[in-house]
Amino acid sequence: MSVKMQIFSDYVCPFCYIGSGIIRQLKEDGIEIEIEWLPFELHPETPLSGAELNSRFPQTQIDMMFKMLKERGKEFNIRFGEVDILPNSYRALEGGQYAKLKGKYDEYSKAMFKAYFQNNENIGKKEIINEIASNIGLNINEMNKEIDSGKFKDAIDKTKSLANKYAINSVPTFIINDTYKIVGARDYEYIKEFLLNIKKEV
Repeated sequence: MSVKMQIFSDYVCPFCYIGSGIIRQLKEDGIEIEIEWLPFELHPETPLSGAELNSRFPQTQIDMMFKMLKERGKEFNIRFGEVDILPNSYRALEGGQYAKLKGKYDEYSKAMFKAYFQNNENIGKKEIINEIASNIGLNINEMNKEIDSGKFKDAIDKTKSLANKYAINSVPTFIINDTYKIVGARDYEYIKEFLLNIKKEV
C-alpha cells in the first residue's frame, strides 16, 4: 500500500532541491509513495525584482551553507553553483501549478531548481519562467494567461492555511498520511526507514 505524502516546498529553498532528490531516490528504491507538492512561498517579502542574497544573510553563512549543500547534493546527483541572488518565487510557484495540471510538474520543478541553484538565474523573472516552461513543452501563452487571471492564487493561499494547521514555518516539510511530520531534508536512510515503518502499520 502506498503512503500519502504532502511536501511543502519553494524553488528558492536549497533544501527543497535536496528534498526533490530524496523523493526521486525513494521511488527508485521501490518505495510506493503518493506525492503532492504544495507551493509554499518562503520569502514573500522579497521584491518582484529579487534581492541580493548577501543583503538578507551574512556572506560567511551563505558560503558555509553552500559548501555543505554541494557535498550533500552529490548523493542525489544535484549540483550547486555560485548563487548570489534571492528571487521572488511567487510567479514560479504559480507556473508550477500550471505544470501540475499538464502532467509536467516534475520536469518543471527540476528545471526551475537547476536554473536557480546551478545557473544562478533569477527565476522570479517572467522571461526566465517562460523559457523554462517552453523548454519542457508547456504552452507559455496559455500559462501566462491563466497565471495573470489569478487562477492559481487559491492554491497558494490554501497551502498557507494548511501550513498554519500543521504549524509549518520552514521548508521542506513532509506531511505523511495527514499525521506524521518531518521537517527539513533529513538523512535519506532516516526518511526511508520512517516510511517503511509507517507502511508496516497500514
